[in-house]
Amino acid sequence: MSRSKLFHIESDQRNSGTVSDFTFILPPNEATINAKRVVLKSCSLPNIFYNVSSLSNTLVCKYLTDSNVTVTFPIGFYTASQLAAAVTTALNSAMGGTSATSLTFNSITGKLTWEQTDVGGALIVQPASIGGTAHSILGLDSSTQFIVNQSLGLKVSPYPTNLIGLTSFNIHSTALAGGNYLEEDGSVLPVIMNIPITASFGGLNVYEASTEDLNSVEFSRPQGIQTIDIRLTDRTGNTIDLQNQNFKMLCKVYY
Repeated sequence: MSRSKLFHIESDQRNSGTVSDFTFILPPNEATINAKRVVLKSCSLPNIFYNVSSLSNTLVCKYLTDSNVTVTFPIGFYTASQLAAAVTTALNSAMGGTSATSLTFNSITGKLTWEQTDVGGALIVQPASIGGTAHSILGLDSSTQFIVNQSLGLKVSPYPTNLIGLTSFNIHSTALAGGNYLEEDGSVLPVIMNIPITASFGGLNVYEASTEDLNSVEFSRPQGIQTIDIRLTDRTGNTIDLQNQNFKMLCKVYY
């Protein structure tokens, strides 16, 4: 007959690591010697995930006859209008301090409008193959140059802005995951579960299992558990930034 224990795991109570990538050592009297199954009962963390991160805040640009310049704008949680203003400031600062380029957001189409006011000038936004990570959030085609020419008037991004940000995260654990999960980048990592992010920015994101069957990891053979490793990642395997906030998880272990 199987017995079970509840384990409360918090990143604030970790033995080593960071709040997003840590090791939690169970007290000797709570160690499960022969775990057969692990069930994720609930987990919570604050939704403080920016929709513009260090992975999506750069462009490589140049004026028609000049060299390429990397344009970086601050990470943060933006509305589309705030993003347009931030990119305008960053562009004009990086490209020589002039006010030759401006972006505005069209709330009807969801797209950005670009204007180049330097007479005879042309701003070229290079494709991602040359550099830059912000094409998607700005509604640009990452495979081609985007050229804004003063003589041709206003230029509109081909696609709407994409400021959805992080919509889910994975809980990785070698100790608790019984199988492997294939990431988008091709890597194979032990994942307990993919957790949706449903809370608004700044709110507490709480996930509670409605049934054990959908949140259960079976071990192929009984496994001793004393040290639990936890890493929280996005869909491409990057460790998410919890900005020193606490992650909580409640597991039920059958043994």
